[in-house]
Amino acid sequence: MVRIEFECPGDDVLLCDEELWFFVLNHWYIPQSGADGEDFEASFPDRPRPVYTAIKHVDEQFQITVRRSWDRVFDLTWYNPHLTPRPDKKSIIGWVWEIRWKWVIAETPFIGAVTN
Repeated sequence: MVRIEFECPGDDVLLCDEELWFFVLNHWYIPQSGADGEDFEASFPDRPRPVYTAIKHVDEQFQITVRRSWDRVFDLTWYNPHLTPRPDKKSIIGWVWEIRWKWVIAETPFIGAVTN
C-alpha cells in the first residue's frame, strides 16, 4: 500500500461537513431547525425508517424534499447546534475526481496491520 500526499487546485475539490454527510449516506432529511424537522415528520408520517427502504420510497415529494435538504452538507458555514458543530469546529472532508501526477508531493509505502 502507498500513502500519497498531494496538493491540488481548490476548484478541483468538493468539500462537505463530515457529520452531515452521514445524513446523505443514510438517506435522512437535514432539518433547518427543530420546527422544520417537526414539519417534515408531519408531512411524511408514513416515511420509511430503514435506509434501504427510504431510498426506494415511491413518494416523489419525499425524495425531492430529502435530497434538497442535502445542499446543507456543502455549506460549510451552515450551523444547527443540534446537528453539527460550529463552522470553526467542523470536520471537513473532500473529494477529487482525479489525482494528477503533477500534484503528487510524496509517496510513502507502508504495510497494513498484520492479523493472525
